[in-house]
Amino acid sequence: KSLGNVISPEEVTSKYGADILRYYMSQTSAGKNISFSWDEVKLKQRNMNVLLNVQNFLQGLAKQELGDKAAALSTDERHILSLTNSTIKSVTAHFENYELDDTIGKIEHLFLELSRTYVQSVREKAAVGSKEERRLVFDVVREVFFTVLKLFAPVCPLTMEGMYQSTKKLLERQEESIHLVTWPEVDEKFIDEKLEHDMRIIGEVIRAGLAAREKAAITLRWPLKEVIVVGDDATQGVVDSYKDVLKRELNTKVVIAKEELPGVEYKAKVNYVTVGKNYGSLMPQIIAHLNTINGKTVFNHLKDGSYKAEIAGKTVELTKEDVSFSKTCPEYYQDAESGIGMVYVNTERTRELEIEGFSREVMRQVQQLRKEHGLEKQDVIKLHIQTDFLEIDLYSEHIKDKCGASEITISDSPSEMETKGKMKIKGKEFTVYFARC
Repeated sequence: KSLGNVISPEEVTSKYGADILRYYMSQTSAGKNISFSWDEVKLKQRNMNVLLNVQNFLQGLAKQELGDKAAALSTDERHILSLTNSTIKSVTAHFENYELDDTIGKIEHLFLELSRTYVQSVREKAAVGSKEERRLVFDVVREVFFTVLKLFAPVCPLTMEGMYQSTKKLLERQEESIHLVTWPEVDEKFIDEKLEHDMRIIGEVIRAGLAAREKAAITLRWPLKEVIVVGDDATQGVVDSYKDVLKRELNTKVVIAKEELPGVEYKAKVNYVTVGKNYGSLMPQIIAHLNTINGKTVFNHLKDGSYKAEIAGKTVELTKEDVSFSKTCPEYYQDAESGIGMVYVNTERTRELEIEGFSREVMRQVQQLRKEHGLEKQDVIKLHIQTDFLEIDLYSEHIKDKCGASEITISDSPSEMETKGKMKIKGKEFTVYFARC
């Protein structure tokens, strides 16, 4: 304190509130010093905003016309419901054993998965799906969201109470407070450990695929020709089982799982510091040896531990610290590493892929224009798109459904309706007209 390097609780609560301080500090094990980090506190605030966004999504769903019965559960629903019940089971056990610090990460993982995996996966179903599909999404999001409120209430009592009061009617609850609601019970029939394991692998593939897209500067709205997942037999099996999920999440026409991608080349380079320290005068011979063999051989050996070779009559053993690699991919392929192997995206563009990409961009910007003009999802419009790029008419029905239009016209002529906006996409111009029906 005398050094002036102490952060008082009031500094945190004045900026972020008491619950964020509780959220942050509760993850510290009892008896351990808190290595305070403003960045970590900000991260907790961002995570809390993610949960608030789920609340907003749920409230938006409630305004739509929903079916009386829900559609059948898909992989997305089975996964998030399994994770929910697994979380209830583990968090309850930790609370009963007074292992409070072990509860935070599991609750946090649940609502981040709800938002970043489930909600993202079902956005289209929630927007343009059948009434039964929208009912299913609403019911699942409501159940998982309510479970999070109950699990998180002991840690963030004020924030969870506020969210509960804001959604009490949607949750169809009579209790005056979230703190008067019964603690959630595990429904074992929903727990599927294999599914959760498989979806963790799929999540790794998706994250790597998105990273490869980013490196290639191809946004998610522009479809890919193919995605190649390189991994062991177990990984290939999982990928083969969930190709439809990967195609949807990575917006690609084809997903292929294989042991390796032909044409990938590795060139091994020594770390002069570590190799020089260990082998000194042998350095030139080691460099020469690495230049004469396939770098992929060294790379594969290092994945399993080390690379050994007889050089100048001596056994040389190189580790990951001793060797770095430059990698060359086949033409059109961009790579990214995941926790289960490599993911390659094919960046080659075809006319068909470009037309679909333009259509998706137009849909996104029309939806943005709808919001800017105060329209809700349930408001139906008549839509006219003026452009010289008439090929997007191939996706006119999809644009119509996605943008909430009862009818659509795509032509190179203007409309009598009021101009709502103009856009330029990759050098092509589009003028948007629409009117509420």
